[in-house]
Amino acid sequence: MNFLAHFYLSGNQENIILGNFMGDFVKGNPFKKYPAPLATAIQLHRQIDIFTDSHPKVKESIALIRPLCGRYAGVASDMFYDHLLAKNWERYHTLSLPKFSANMYSVLQSNVGLLPERAQQTLFYMVKHNWLVNYAKIEGMRTALSNLEKRIRYNAPLEKSADLLESQYLSFENHFLSFFPELQLFVKDFLVEHKIED
Repeated sequence: MNFLAHFYLSGNQENIILGNFMGDFVKGNPFKKYPAPLATAIQLHRQIDIFTDSHPKVKESIALIRPLCGRYAGVASDMFYDHLLAKNWERYHTLSLPKFSANMYSVLQSNVGLLPERAQQTLFYMVKHNWLVNYAKIEGMRTALSNLEKRIRYNAPLEKSADLLESQYLSFENHFLSFFPELQLFVKDFLVEHKIED
């Protein structure tokens, strides 16, 4: 899953929001570097990624993308699923997507000193270009994929994958709508197991 899904799955606690965002930017054992609440949230991020990558419906999506994007099919799938979450946002949250996004930006900006340098840089561009809201539009997703394509080391037509999303939209959406409730339950169980109440 990408940024929007990780934020959504974090609930309302600042430590969980922060740690779940930091998950892509922290290597090794987070308990050696951060207080327990943040470290647990970083672990949550990693567990979300493991659950996602191993899910049969996600694998079906990746299989559709792999002929075009090769090793970056999973990256494109994560982006597609953020778009599908944004597009179906009213199914999952009572706040509007713009309001929810503004809340997430505020939490991160208020705690920017806790973020690794790369996370701070990502946050700057996320807020500047309002990534979370723009994920809801195909053109916004195309722009995000294009920008990502420019940053990766290997050639992968990520921008062109937006055409694949459009042409096989119902397949990707069905995969997402089947998968996401199971991910929600997985996260709920994780939070209960680790005695984290929302």
